Amino acid sequence: MLTIALNEYGDFHHLGQDEESLKLIHFIAGIVYDDMDNAQDAINERIRLDRFFRAVAKDSRSLYPQGFFGKLKSDETEEGKGREKFNSNAKKDMRIFRDAIDAALPKFLAHGTYNGEELVAMPRVGHYAIALTLKSEAGKTEYLQPSMSNLLHDKVASNLYWHMADGLVSRLVFTNPFAFGVQRVRLELATQMIDVLDSERERLIEYSQLGYTPYEYQDEQLKKEGITSYQVANAFAYRASLDRHMVESNRPDLDVKLRTVSLRMEEDDPESTIRNAFLYLATYICTNFIYYGADREANDVFKFKKLVDFSNKLNPTHQNLLFVYDNVDTYFEKAMQSYLNDDYFDALCYTYDAYNCESRFQSYYKTNWFPFLEELIHSADDRIAIERAVQDFVNYANQSRIDAGKLHYVYDQLKYVLEDIQHLSLVDQRLVYAFYDGGVTAFNHLGESEFAVSCFQKCQSLAHTVPLETYMQTVRRRIVAKLDSYAYDDALTLANYVVEYEEQIQGLREKLSMDDKSVSLGQAYSQLGQVYAYLKREEAESYFVKALSIFQEGTSDYYRTLSYLLHYYIDAEKQRDYETWAPKYFGGAVKVSEQLTYITSMTDDDKVVQHESYALYVYIKALYEFYKHAVGKDVIQRIVALGKEVAQTLNYSVKGHPWELIFIYMSLLGYDWNYMTDVEYFKDCIRKTVDNPGPAIRNIMAYGEMRIAERNGNQKLYDAIRITLQRDIENIERAMTYMFR
Repeated sequence: MLTIALNEYGDFHHLGQDEESLKLIHFIAGIVYDDMDNAQDAINERIRLDRFFRAVAKDSRSLYPQGFFGKLKSDETEEGKGREKFNSNAKKDMRIFRDAIDAALPKFLAHGTYNGEELVAMPRVGHYAIALTLKSEAGKTEYLQPSMSNLLHDKVASNLYWHMADGLVSRLVFTNPFAFGVQRVRLELATQMIDVLDSERERLIEYSQLGYTPYEYQDEQLKKEGITSYQVANAFAYRASLDRHMVESNRPDLDVKLRTVSLRMEEDDPESTIRNAFLYLATYICTNFIYYGADREANDVFKFKKLVDFSNKLNPTHQNLLFVYDNVDTYFEKAMQSYLNDDYFDALCYTYDAYNCESRFQSYYKTNWFPFLEELIHSADDRIAIERAVQDFVNYANQSRIDAGKLHYVYDQLKYVLEDIQHLSLVDQRLVYAFYDGGVTAFNHLGESEFAVSCFQKCQSLAHTVPLETYMQTVRRRIVAKLDSYAYDDALTLANYVVEYEEQIQGLREKLSMDDKSVSLGQAYSQLGQVYAYLKREEAESYFVKALSIFQEGTSDYYRTLSYLLHYYIDAEKQRDYETWAPKYFGGAVKVSEQLTYITSMTDDDKVVQHESYALYVYIKALYEFYKHAVGKDVIQRIVALGKEVAQTLNYSVKGHPWELIFIYMSLLGYDWNYMTDVEYFKDCIRKTVDNPGPAIRNIMAYGEMRIAERNGNQKLYDAIRITLQRDIENIERAMTYMFR
C-alpha cells in the first residue's frame, strides 16, 4: 500500500491578478510511504513517526504538534474572540523545531531511528519518497489558451491549484514510476480553504460561476469579517477526480482510502497525532521548501534545484518524486500513460517531443525521468506490444511527412528491444525486416550513410521473408545511401537496375491488360533522374518528366519529383524552364512574392502531400540564383522575418533537413541585400538545425559555410574549411552538387 500525504504553499488563487505573485513560490508537496504491501508496517510507521516528532520536540524544548504552526491556542477571552492569536516568538519557535527535525530526519527516513535508538519494536519494512510539484513561471500552456473555458483556465478562480493537486495525485497513484500495479492507496490530504475579500467583486463572480458556494463555518466565531471563504479541495472533489483517473487508467481494481483533514494544533493527544503523523511530515516538508526555495529574486529553475538538493539530502537512499507543473511534465505524463497502455511507440514519440520542447526544465527531466522510461521499454518482454510498436514505427517511416530526428530516436530505442527478441520463433520476421527498412529511411534522412548500409545489410539477410517488390523498395533506399556517400556511379548502376526491373514488371502488367503505369515505375524514373542530376547530366530532365507523367497531380510523389526537377533547372541555370514548371509547384502562383505567400499559407491538408520546408528550400535557392536583385523590399523583409522567427525556436526545437540549406541561402542573400547583422545570425543557425547530423549533412553545413566565407571575402576561413572538408570528400566540386547545395 502507498500512503500519500500532501500539503501546499502559495497564493494560487490570485496568481492571475497580481503580477508580483509570479515571483513567489507555488508548490504542492509531501511524502509517499510504500509499506511493500505490509498493512501492519503502515500502522507501525505512523506510531514510529509520531514518536520521532515527540522525541525531537522534547529534546528541542518545542511543542508538538504546535511547533509546526507557531501559534497559540484560540483566545476565548480577548476582544478578538475566536481568532487564532500568533505567538510573538512563533517564527523562532518554528525554526527551533524545524532545525531539530532537519538534523535528525535523514537518519529517521533511512533507518527509522532517533539518536540511534529504535522507536518501534518491529523493524521497518517500507520506505519513504519526498513528493513535489512546483509551478514553473511558464506553467502549462495547455491551460492558458485565450479562448479556453473558464472551467479550465489556470488564471480563473482556483483552477491552477486544482490542476496541480489533481496532477500530482494522479502521478503518484496511477503513473508512479516506482509503483506500477499498486493495489492499495491511502490518501491523506489537507483541505484547501481560500479567502476572498468582499471587495474583490470580479473574483467572487469567478467562484460563483464555477459553482463554488461560500463555506459555512460551524462555529460562527471563526468566520472572518469582510471575507468570503471557499473550500476548493475536499473529499468529494478528490473522489470525483480519482473516479475519473481510475476509469481512464483502467484500474477499477484499485482500493483507495481517502481522508481530507484541516490540521489543527489543538489536537495534540496521541490518538490524534498518530492519525495525522504523515500529514505533519508533509507540513514539515512544505515549511522547509518555503524556507529553501522562496527567494523572490531567484528564477524557477534555481528554486527547483534548491528543493531537489534539499530533498535528496534529506532522503538520499530512495528516489524522490520531484516534478514541475510545466509543459515538459505534460509530455512525461503522456509518455508514462502510453507505456502503461502498452503503446511503446507513442511513449517514445512523447519522449522525443519532450526533448525538443520549450521548457527550462527539459534537462532535469532528460536526466532524471525519461531515461527511466526508456529503460522500461528496453526491458519490455510483451511480444505483442513490441510488434505493435515496430509496426507503428514502420507506418511512420513510410509517411510522406516525417520528423527525421524522431524517426532516428525511436529506431534507436526500439532496436534494443527487437534485437533481444528477434531470434524467437514467434516473432514475425517480416516485421523485423520492415523495422530495419525503416532504419534505412531514418538514416538516409539524417545523412548517416554508414548506418543506412548497416540496416540495408540486415534487410538483405531477411530478404527471403518478404515479397520481391518490398525488397526493391529497400534497394531504392540503398541508392539514397550511395548518393549520401557520393558514390554516384554505384548509385547509377543500382538505379538503372531498378528501372529495368520495374519496366519488366510493367510489361507483364500490360499483358494482363493493366495499362496504367504503376507508381513504383514512376518512383524508379524519379530516382534515376535524381542520380543523373547529381552527375550533372541532361538525362535527368527526361526521367523527371517521365515520372511526372505517371504520377497523379497533387500527390506527394508528384510534388517530390517536381521539386527534384526544379532543383535540376536551378543548378543547370535554366531559368525559363524553371519558370514554366514552378507555378505547378507553388499552387499556381507565378510572381515570386505570391509563391512566398503560398508557402507561408499552406494548410495542414497541403502539408500532408507537400512539405513546406522543402518548398521553401526550392524557393529560396531559386531566389538566390535567379531573382535576388529583382525582388522588392517586401519580399526581402518577409524572408528575413521568417528566418528570425524560425531561428528563435532552434534552441529547444530543431527543424531538421533541409533547414541547414535554407539558412545557408538566407545568409548568402543577406550579403546581397546588405542585411549584415542578420547574416551572422542566420550563419549561427546553420549548425543548430539538425540534431545529431550524419556525415552527409555535416558536409552540407561545412560546404555552405565555405560558400559564405568566399562571399564574405574571408580567404583564410575559406581555405581552412576546404581543408577540413577534403578529409571527407575527395572531389568537392564533383560531390557537392544538386541538392547538397
